[in-house]
Amino acid sequence: MTDLLDDVVHVNIELSNLCNYSYLHKKCPASTRKEKQIMPRSVVIDILDTLGKYKYGKGKSIAFYLYNDSMNDPRLFSFLEYAKEKCPEANKIVGTNGWYLTENITYELFDAGCTFLLVSSYTDEEHKRLTEIRRKVAQNVKGVSFCIRRVKSLDNRINSSKSGSGACYAPLTEILVCPDGRTRLCCIDMNQEVPYGDVGKDGFEKVMIDNHKMLSDLRDELVNGVRNLDLCKRCMYNGRMYGLYKSKSDPRPGKDLLKG
Repeated sequence: MTDLLDDVVHVNIELSNLCNYSYLHKKCPASTRKEKQIMPRSVVIDILDTLGKYKYGKGKSIAFYLYNDSMNDPRLFSFLEYAKEKCPEANKIVGTNGWYLTENITYELFDAGCTFLLVSSYTDEEHKRLTEIRRKVAQNVKGVSFCIRRVKSLDNRINSSKSGSGACYAPLTEILVCPDGRTRLCCIDMNQEVPYGDVGKDGFEKVMIDNHKMLSDLRDELVNGVRNLDLCKRCMYNGRMYGLYKSKSDPRPGKDLLKG
């Protein structure tokens, strides 16, 4: 099944459910989780091995975060290096709130294989500090992206009372693996309402093979605006992933945002 990952353009590997800023956002999944979860190394390696096996590369992305801060995990650098080895042409994305970020650490992230660093700044003071780091790094590093977004609140990332409509390409196009190894439908599925596989139990390749048709059929429905799932009916991100899927690439990592 050589085309198993042809339609996949974005893989999220949520290394843990930990975030040291989660107390700022009471509705954030990292704040509401009662049990600490850290993805076993074997699961991360299995995912990356499978991506490498299927030549997952140019125009596609591997992200080491979702509802967490990837820099809470000291294994991040070794995972980036392994991802660079297995999928050298794929974009490797690190998402962080910048708590641990310094100029030297930023250089080390890019050296390890990160090609796109997405930093959320939560205060004006932090935004100023992070912007200065980016300015210095931009003088020495080329061909990578360093984006800072000023965030006021993450508490309203999904509105359960809003009716979803329009096309969506998220299923199959983006694959999300939670710290416990289970897959979730999309980034809006914060509470794992639509889990469809367990990578820790069955392996990433088998999960994709077993659920490929289901995800493809669901995406085809959503492309035509057919929203049968309750999660999709109340999703506020109408048109989710359309541009990403249409272009077969993630528009963010492809741009040099060091100065943006």
